[in-house]
Amino acid sequence: MLNLQMIEVGIGLALIYFLLSIIVSTINEAIARIWEMRAATLKVAIKQMLGGEYEEQVELATKFYQHSLIKSLFHEGTFDNAYNKRKKPRVEARVKARRASRSFTQPVRAAGFEFTALDSRGGPSYIPSTTFAKTIVSVLKEQASPEAQKKSAPLDEKPLGDLFTNWLKQRLTADNPPAELEDIRKAVEQLPNENPARQALLTLLDDAQGSLDRFEANLEAWFNTTMERVSGWYKRKLQLITLVIAAVVTLALNVDTILIANTLYRDPTLRQAVVTAAEKRVAATQESTVQATEMLSTTVGSLTVLTTTTTISPTSAISPTQTAPLTQIDGYITELYALQLPVGWPDPQNRDAPDLGLVPHTFVGWLSRIGGWLLTIFALALGAPFWFDMLNKLVNLRGAGEPEEKKTTKTTAELRGRSR
Repeated sequence: MLNLQMIEVGIGLALIYFLLSIIVSTINEAIARIWEMRAATLKVAIKQMLGGEYEEQVELATKFYQHSLIKSLFHEGTFDNAYNKRKKPRVEARVKARRASRSFTQPVRAAGFEFTALDSRGGPSYIPSTTFAKTIVSVLKEQASPEAQKKSAPLDEKPLGDLFTNWLKQRLTADNPPAELEDIRKAVEQLPNENPARQALLTLLDDAQGSLDRFEANLEAWFNTTMERVSGWYKRKLQLITLVIAAVVTLALNVDTILIANTLYRDPTLRQAVVTAAEKRVAATQESTVQATEMLSTTVGSLTVLTTTTTISPTSAISPTQTAPLTQIDGYITELYALQLPVGWPDPQNRDAPDLGLVPHTFVGWLSRIGGWLLTIFALALGAPFWFDMLNKLVNLRGAGEPEEKKTTKTTAELRGRSR
C-alpha cells in the first residue's frame, strides 16, 4: 500500500503535469485556429467524397462549397482574403501548365475552375449532416441535363396526352421508379467514371427507391460515417502536434520529472506547500471544469464537429475564450514557478543564485535529465483532463489516508474559522 509520502509526491507531479498540459492545450488550440486545421481537414474530406484522388477534378466539390447553404456557415476574414489573392495566380498558372502538357494524362480541371473554393483558405469548421444532404441535392438538381429540365416546364406547354401517359406509366409499371429522383440520377450519371462520388451516389439513389426523403437520409448517413473517420484523422494529427508542443514546452521550461520527484520526496516542507497549492487548484477548477465539459457534450451532440480536445477553465469562472492565449500561458507559468520547484533554466547573469541541479555536470546526470524530459513529454501527451482527474483522485486519496490526529485538528480549525 502506498504511504502518505508517495501520495503527496504523486500529487505534486500531477499538479505540474496539469499546469503544463493546459499550456500545451492552449498552444495547440491557438495553432488549430490560426491554421484553420478543422476547416482544412473537413475540406479534404469533402474533396475526397465528391472529387476523389484527382486534385484537378473538383467541379462537384467546388459547387458544393460555393453553395449559399455552405457559405453561410463561415465568414472569410481579411487574412484569408489576402492569402487567396496571392495564391490564385500561382494555382491558375500551375493548372494551365498542366493542361498544356501532353504528358499529363490525369483528368484536368475544367476551364473556369483554375482557382476554386477548395484551393482557397477558409471554410466552415463543421457542417451539419442535414445541410450536407440538402446541398448535394440542390447541386445535383442544378447539374441536371437540359432534357431533364424540360420536364419541369409549365403544364400548359405539355400535351395533355403526354402528361396522362407519363402518369399512367409511373403508376402501372412496377419497375419504373417515381420521377422524383430522375433528374438527380441523370446528373449523377454525367459525372466521370473515375469520380468515386458517382458510384456512391448511384448506390444511395438505388437504395432510396425513388424517395427524396430517403435519399437525403442516405446522404446524411454517408456524411456521418465519413466524419467519424475524419475525426480519427484529425485526432492523430493533433496527437502528433501535441507531442511536438509538449517537447518544446518541456525543454523550454526544463521540467525534469526525476529531479522534481526526488526533490519532493526529500523536502517535506516543499512537499506540503505543493500539496496545499494542489488542493486549492482542485477546489477552484472543479466547478468551472464541470461546466465546460457539459457545454462541450451538448455541442458535440447537436453538431458534427472536428474536435477532440476538452478545454479546462482557469482558476476563476472566466471562459478561456475571454482571455488571450498569451495571458493564460503567462499565468500558468507564473503559478508553476511559484511552487519553488527545480524547473526552468538558471539565469547566467545571477551568479549568486543557489544551484538547484537545473543543469547537470556529469554524463550520468545528462542521461538522467534526458530520461526525466521524456517522462514529462509523454505525460503531457495524456492531456489536461486526464491529469486533472488524476489530481482530484490523489487529493481525495490523501484526505482519506490522513492520520486521525490531523483530521481532528483540521476539523477543529475549520469550526473555529466558521464561528468567527
